[in-house]
Amino acid sequence: MKTRLAVIAISLAIVAGASHAKKSKEPAWVPPTEGMDYGEYPANYEAIIKAWYADNLKDPFSVVYKRISVPRQEHMITDAKNHVAVYGYSVCADVNAKNSYGAYTGAERKWFLIRNGRIERAGSFGNIIYIGRQTNCDDGVPPGQQPQTAPTQSPGT
Repeated sequence: MKTRLAVIAISLAIVAGASHAKKSKEPAWVPPTEGMDYGEYPANYEAIIKAWYADNLKDPFSVVYKRISVPRQEHMITDAKNHVAVYGYSVCADVNAKNSYGAYTGAERKWFLIRNGRIERAGSFGNIIYIGRQTNCDDGVPPGQQPQTAPTQSPGT
């Protein structure tokens, strides 16, 4: 009888462990990135970001802009089941602003996805865009410009 109870207990533990197994960290669908329509490059990205802060801060006149990154091509999944993604340009902004008590809160970084002059998503830096893809605040390259590369030295210099 004790053996039978032990077998049942072990079986239940195995089944319970299997139901709590870690889910995959891989996205169910990864959107293509080559040849996609990212919309119009947001040449006025700083004005778009500043307008968002003007609409979303308790004291928009207190904001101090530390850095706004140059837009870079990005995408986000809006419906993985039906394979729907939005393509646009990501921009990060480092700002400091006053809170409800009138004190500066310290620099905070936000991530934005802009498409055709509109902010499609705003979130805290460090959040994921979707499983397997983190936000990225590296500068992009404006259309018509070449990416900057480190200068190369010739041998013997």
